[in-house]
Amino acid sequence: MIAARLKFPAAGAAGGDMPVFVSWSGDRSGHVASALSALLKATMPGVPAWTSQQDLDLGHPWHDTLRRVLDTSQYGILCLTPENLNAPWLLFEAGAISKSIEAAHVVPYLLNVKGADLAPPLSLFQGVLPTRTAPGDCSRASPRP
Repeated sequence: MIAARLKFPAAGAAGGDMPVFVSWSGDRSGHVASALSALLKATMPGVPAWTSQQDLDLGHPWHDTLRRVLDTSQYGILCLTPENLNAPWLLFEAGAISKSIEAAHVVPYLLNVKGADLAPPLSLFQGVLPTRTAPGDCSRASPRP
């Protein structure tokens, strides 16, 4: 599962309260992001997962919340589909999460996408392919182009 391959700090430890930012763009990607966020929350209760469609408070300026979460997160899962490989917000969020090269973990989650389909900056990160039996399993890393 994705959480097992990312080296999450323990809750309460330095960095242990940083959210896993689950990035998406488009309907299909958004549905997968919601499911992954729920899976992370259920299987890793000490690791907060954050998605905009579930965790933005109504009535608050969304850009302030988004900036705060991106500033505190060093872990990101990008739900990529053929339709969103060049989505500006998804690329912005990937860049914001990877701001600290030594500490950041950005994982492209490839949905009907091959590693060879990715261009920089997304191709710079080791991605994963979901499997039918374990959609959150990261044991199969995508090949780099």
